[in-house]
Amino acid sequence: MSLDLHAAAGDHLAARRARGYRLADHDWLIRSFLDDLTRRGGTTITVADAVAFARRPEPGPRWQAQQLHVIAGFAATCTHWNRRRPSWSRPG
Repeated sequence: MSLDLHAAAGDHLAARRARGYRLADHDWLIRSFLDDLTRRGGTTITVADAVAFARRPEPGPRWQAQQLHVIAGFAATCTHWNRRRPSWSRPG
């Protein structure tokens, strides 16, 4: 069974907020990334996917860096959870 990335996103955000993080733009950024990933047929998060998402035309490099930071944090959480729950398949 593979990790449901949309469900993992909700769990990731809830866990971070429980620790006191505000995460103002994280909900829609992660959701938008996962929707884009799904549209392109992806089932795992790769560096190439995250960079392609972050480099979309946006206001500038600072915003692109912020997007990449959010996706990298989410991807790190997914990797950690996959290692702790061997019944989930690890990303490619």
